[in-house]
Amino acid sequence: MKKLIICLIFINFYSFSQNKSTSAIYDLIIVMDDETKEIDKKYGYIQKAIDAAKELDYILVFNSNEANFYQKENNSLDNTSKYMANAICNIAKNNYINIEKKHILKENLNDGYLFKKDEFLVKDTLYTNWELTEEKKVIGNYLCFKATTKKKTIKLVNEKEKEFYETVTAWFCPSLPYSFGPSNYAGLPGLILELQERDFVFIIKSINFDVEKSVIPLQSDKIISSKEYYELKKKRMELLKEMAGQK
Repeated sequence: MKKLIICLIFINFYSFSQNKSTSAIYDLIIVMDDETKEIDKKYGYIQKAIDAAKELDYILVFNSNEANFYQKENNSLDNTSKYMANAICNIAKNNYINIEKKHILKENLNDGYLFKKDEFLVKDTLYTNWELTEEKKVIGNYLCFKATTKKKTIKLVNEKEKEFYETVTAWFCPSLPYSFGPSNYAGLPGLILELQERDFVFIIKSINFDVEKSVIPLQSDKIISSKEYYELKKKRMELLKEMAGQK
């Protein structure tokens, strides 16, 4: 299979390398288990996110080494629904991926309460450690192969944080020789056309070559880790609760 991938990349590389940049648009499907849906009945936030996802597009703009990934603006939906959909998928306002540096920088969503605009960037995990398989399927007109990786998540169990590892599945296309995909995933010998996590799926909607959009590198005087962001978010949420209780 590896020989096949290398051959396809060689055949297609020259034609694609002439493009200034390429964009891919993805649909999002949020899938929650029955237990989560039952818990959500009181507030309905998850259901709002599921409904909002049906109306949202996610855009990946990339060149040979860099990419941006973000949700296309949709003013027909309320901000809470969009925020919940992005939070479930861990999507920031803008994501900047650099293959050479093997990192992803995220522009935090400015909610007007917890964080200020341009307060910092979050350096997150870029998943590039894949296990390739020979399993294949056709997505649109593209032959794709299956790859998997493990994602570390932190969950509260009996009020204590514990680490878990979940399997993430990607279907990538060797004839599109770009090592990018939606969310935090890159490093495969072909563009990811479908990405499956436990709670959601990104599926390719369209691909446009030689577009006028350019990849925008993100820069900031302050860059924090995803762990630091998680701790800062908890502290500020606790502070907001205290302030609300004093009123």
